[in-house]
Amino acid sequence: MIGGAALAGLEVLPIDDPFWAELVNSHPNATCFHQPWWSALLACAYGVTPFVVAQRSSGGSLAAGMPVASCRRPGGRRRWVSMPFSDECPPLVSHGVDARPLLIGADEFRRSVGAASLQVRAAVPGDPGPQQQAWTSTLALPDRVADLNHLVKSSLRRQARSATDQGVRVRPARSLQDMNSFYRLHQSTRRRLGVPVQPRHYFTLLWQLALAEAHGVLLIAEWHGEAVAAAIFLEGGRTVTYKYGASDRRRWSLFPNQAIFWTAISRAVEGTFSEFDFGRSDFGQDGLKKFKENWGAVSRPLCYTWTTPNEGHDITRRASESIRPVIRHSPPVLARGLGELFYRYVQ
Repeated sequence: MIGGAALAGLEVLPIDDPFWAELVNSHPNATCFHQPWWSALLACAYGVTPFVVAQRSSGGSLAAGMPVASCRRPGGRRRWVSMPFSDECPPLVSHGVDARPLLIGADEFRRSVGAASLQVRAAVPGDPGPQQQAWTSTLALPDRVADLNHLVKSSLRRQARSATDQGVRVRPARSLQDMNSFYRLHQSTRRRLGVPVQPRHYFTLLWQLALAEAHGVLLIAEWHGEAVAAAIFLEGGRTVTYKYGASDRRRWSLFPNQAIFWTAISRAVEGTFSEFDFGRSDFGQDGLKKFKENWGAVSRPLCYTWTTPNEGHDITRRASESIRPVIRHSPPVLARGLGELFYRYVQ
């Protein structure tokens, strides 16, 4: 049993521990990926085992903490990831606390229970060898929606207005039925890109554990009553994170995606959030990266940290690249089936 264990001054806590919730709710760098509900969602959807590696202060509260999930690939040993299915999830440390002892202690514990490796999806300060995986882009939000005019490229502002002029209307989802509309678009978008689609039950859980509990929003762009684009934005701490997007390519001339992002960013400003996270752009996705920067976002290297040599960690990437043409040219039912079988191992 992982929860309640201790090693070398560290504590290993259950993900719903109230001291962890207190640290997450008070830390300025906490995002949706640190939230207990995100760990619970991954546990329910993909069978990972989440827990928190933490250090306690002399006063009894947590001085540092890191959510971790124990994951398994077919035929392989368990490995620890902080956090899987998350673009970036740095350890949370109090002011003046060094994160390296937390990482070292977690790795010692990892070895003691026989897990193969520990991956932290962030560059840990003081670690000599974080490796860049992609780019990440974030927008520092202004105090007023009107100030977005100084940050967002005029072409995007015009396109968002054009969407409205052409009859596109953006609204928040009201029910699980709206999530089904998103999934239809998401499924076709993922097939077009040649990447596995998440199982349908994952999005049912996402609705139940996150969106229905006001931990984010699903925005749907409709044109004459038809859903032509949709996107999911998750909330945690001071940050709104763009997580999933999908659209009908036949309706791109209506600029529904631009309308959705303008609405989402405006909502974030009005909600007193301080940062809008556009998420990850992989190498070679220069157009996507530029699109995010045109909204005023600043891009920086997205680096991950391994406590063991990074051998074999790119197996999933190579497998994903090899299966891409298969998904693109398969019937939708087969593409969906591949996702049902294999997406939990993408991590």
